[in-house]
Amino acid sequence: MKQVIFLLSLLTLVACRKEKEQPNNNAAKKLVGLISIGSDNTNINITRYQYHESKLVRATHLNPQGDTLSYRTYAYNNGVLINASYFQNNQRIAAEVFNYDGNKLYSSYYIEYPGQDTIYWKTYTVEGSLVTNFVTHYPGFEDEEHVRYTYTNGNMTESETHDTKSNTTIRSNYEYDTNPNPFYEVQGAQLVLPNAISKNNIVKIHRHMQDNNDGKYNIVSKYVYRGNGYPGKVENYYQMGTKLNAIEFLYE
Repeated sequence: MKQVIFLLSLLTLVACRKEKEQPNNNAAKKLVGLISIGSDNTNINITRYQYHESKLVRATHLNPQGDTLSYRTYAYNNGVLINASYFQNNQRIAAEVFNYDGNKLYSSYYIEYPGQDTIYWKTYTVEGSLVTNFVTHYPGFEDEEHVRYTYTNGNMTESETHDTKSNTTIRSNYEYDTNPNPFYEVQGAQLVLPNAISKNNIVKIHRHMQDNNDGKYNIVSKYVYRGNGYPGKVENYYQMGTKLNAIEFLYE
């Protein structure tokens, strides 16, 4: 669940991002897939992306043999994301619905099918066009998750996630180069690339987690770029240097 929430937090961050600046001229290239490779180079997962009129409409997760494991669909209204639905065995199992005041995101809720039970809902703080804080509420549990984002010169430089029940805190710091990010403000890629909300290319992420039992871990993510400025791979390592996994980017 926490992994899903992390991914959705990235998604909702960019769902309401609207700037007047135009993306750079390289932005026509489409990200069509990701290949996740485990530390032993055998645990391989593939995600394929489909677009309609420059907007991401479907993300399909496959095994190495090409069999569909699950997929997500995205629906829009007046250019903003209003629904992300999740399917397994061609059955919808969950969805997140987003609520706006004009184009300004203020809340969302995540439901599971068939009973349409609400698993959690979120409330957002938006400054200008950027989500700076959001709180995830879990009905029936004494638990909330607070997320804060810090931006500098158009780049997200820090994030902090705190879970009140487990007293777990995850802090992430982001480093950038001075080159323009080709995916900045490109519809579709923003939903799947965590660095797509930044003006410059991210080169490294430092993540530090500490929980109530003094459990700690540190993960460093290193990005490798192609000659045309597009990310080719990100490699994730534990602080002691042990490789966790890698993700390769596919384009057309």
